[in-house]
Amino acid sequence: MTLVHVLKRTAGLGDVLMLQPVARALKARDGGETVIATDTKIIRSLDGPPLPEIDRLVDAEHLDRFIAERGDGVRVHDMNHPRHSLQRGHQIDSFLAALDFDPAACDKSIRLPANPKAQAMVDFYLDEAPEPEHPIGRVLLHPASGAMNRTWPQAKWQGLADRLSAAQVQVFVIGNRSAATGKGAFALEVDSRLDVVDKFGFWETIELMRLSDCLVSTDSAPVQMAAATAIRIAGIYSITRGEWRLPFRAEGVAKAIEPSCRFFPCYPLMYEPEHLGKARAHFDAIRVPQQNMLYEWCCDDYSYDCLNRDMAVDAVFEAVMSLLPSPVSP
Repeated sequence: MTLVHVLKRTAGLGDVLMLQPVARALKARDGGETVIATDTKIIRSLDGPPLPEIDRLVDAEHLDRFIAERGDGVRVHDMNHPRHSLQRGHQIDSFLAALDFDPAACDKSIRLPANPKAQAMVDFYLDEAPEPEHPIGRVLLHPASGAMNRTWPQAKWQGLADRLSAAQVQVFVIGNRSAATGKGAFALEVDSRLDVVDKFGFWETIELMRLSDCLVSTDSAPVQMAAATAIRIAGIYSITRGEWRLPFRAEGVAKAIEPSCRFFPCYPLMYEPEHLGKARAHFDAIRVPQQNMLYEWCCDDYSYDCLNRDMAVDAVFEAVMSLLPSPVSP
């Protein structure tokens, strides 16, 4: 009978990537197989070369069938509890501790193999992409929209793109966009050859990261994707500290831009009865399902001022310029 550890995480591509160190620790301790049960959309995104330490991806909706096929050797670990996202500390540490590992003793890196097909597509785009007259670096912007408490305004993303371009930085826009919901990456005014939204999938984006100098993103999947490359990261954080999400890599290769809000970081405040009670009353009053709380949580009267008024373009621009291979004074 083969031991099979199943890590169940049904949402969040970045969250699924953060399970790789857990799979690595399980293999080192117990041997056997490691499987991740997740959403079918995430499985499709990851379709490509095998992921190190992960033997198989299984559709969570069909997990019962998988368990029946594999028999008594299957051990299912539900990694969906909100505490992994909400508590003070790194999410990977929380995942590891949930399975009785000492996070300090574990390898917490995220590793992804090369994808030659994706490399060829990226090379083609780079050959066609316009460059500044005196380029000083290549920066990827992931202007995500959707979760209200993690959305930096479109005007600020556009302002950042304009400032970087004026500073002789080649700016690519990455991500995806849903025509049905209007959510996903904001549309920015850049040369169409530099806009790869919906053109690059997971693996193409990874390969572009490997050939770029800096990623700018809010708390979303590209940060964990970047962990598998050497790209530097300027992370915009609003509800959780950057140190609780940014990759475990060498010092100086990532910077967190954080707000001055008196409630920051506000995600852990969801455990405090006073704040949780106010939130429940708020969502009941506006007739919004309470499961939306993770995406709309705000302790400052739902103003989202940490994003809308705080964290100016200048602060993000200066962080990016300092992260370029040869730091340039903004």
